[in-house]
Amino acid sequence: MLALLVRLVMIAVWAGAGQEGRLSGDSDQLYQIAESLVEGKGFELYGAPTSRRGPLYPLLIAAWLKAGFYPSGLELAQALLGAFSCVLLFLIAKHLFRTSVGLLAAFLFSFDYLLVKQTVYILPETLFIFFILTSFYFLFKSQTDKRLLGSLAAGLFAGLAVLTKETLSLYFPLMVIYFFMEKKGWRRAILKSLIFLAAFTSTLAPWLVRNKQVYRDGIFLTINAGHVLYLGNNPQVTQRIHGGDWINEDDTQYPKDDPALPPLLSLEADRYLMGKAIDYIRRHPVVFFKNMGIKALRLWFPFYSKAQVLPKWIMTVSYLIVIPCSIIGLLLTRGRWREFLPIYLLVAYVTFIHSVTIPGIRYRYPVMPFLMIFAAYGMLEAWNQFRGRAGRLVVK
Repeated sequence: MLALLVRLVMIAVWAGAGQEGRLSGDSDQLYQIAESLVEGKGFELYGAPTSRRGPLYPLLIAAWLKAGFYPSGLELAQALLGAFSCVLLFLIAKHLFRTSVGLLAAFLFSFDYLLVKQTVYILPETLFIFFILTSFYFLFKSQTDKRLLGSLAAGLFAGLAVLTKETLSLYFPLMVIYFFMEKKGWRRAILKSLIFLAAFTSTLAPWLVRNKQVYRDGIFLTINAGHVLYLGNNPQVTQRIHGGDWINEDDTQYPKDDPALPPLLSLEADRYLMGKAIDYIRRHPVVFFKNMGIKALRLWFPFYSKAQVLPKWIMTVSYLIVIPCSIIGLLLTRGRWREFLPIYLLVAYVTFIHSVTIPGIRYRYPVMPFLMIFAAYGMLEAWNQFRGRAGRLVVK
């Protein structure tokens, strides 16, 4: 209820400032696809069939457009998803540690400025995080559940997360390694892995079939990989260590005056840009690895550089609480690395994928709830140590 109240206040403030329904570059594409769905044209962008974005978030926008409650209905739905995500985080942290850790982690999530503000943006992060947390909840629950429903549900919600944003499409198949860390026998680990992967691929199947029908030679999930790889790896990349999004025409550029470049946002352009990016990386390996380091730092920058002074301070305070305390929590729990392997892999995967392609503070949001769990544990352990020492001093 507290998390929901905070998000409803954000919606009211945003509407009072006249910003309701504001569209950015990414959200404009999502909105255009949703409008096409409402008009009965299917997944189209600028008049042509597209797989530029995952299907679930445009479907959510389209539902509220059709109902006549856009953007207020969408914002309310995101407020509810954000609030329930806090409950899921509590349940995960309680399972991994104890109730007090869960309460503190959920409290940190409830008031995190950046995650709360996603409520009013027409962007898929809130839905994405909800599906990730639900998948992890069932994944960790499968440790103690003798039935195999946890593996099935974890795979189902992992697929829904990937249909929201394709970023973790390679991560979730990698995560089956976790089942072999449980020390319950190879047969059970293999069975859990197969159930998880079957649920995961079955969830993706309708979208994959649709893509095969639209693009005769077939694609996987989206026609986005070549675009983002090129935008992060080309001669026009300007590297700066500061927060914010990776902005076209500011941090990077598409090829200009290139007669061989097919129309942007097409499958042909994506494949052409993929080839150009790989060729650039191959010819400039030192620059590539240097840029990876700089982009990783940008991903983990404390605040958006273009934000106003007060939001910068709020973001910085939250960052300085969560990040250092999460490192303490990670160090204190290093002996339980098998149990926390999915979280370690998630942090490493998200950092790697965005240091290779394009960074931006928004892209680290799916990792932050899990770091809040370790931050809560680190803070409570530090407090317990301090209280114990203070008590001994009083006794003396």
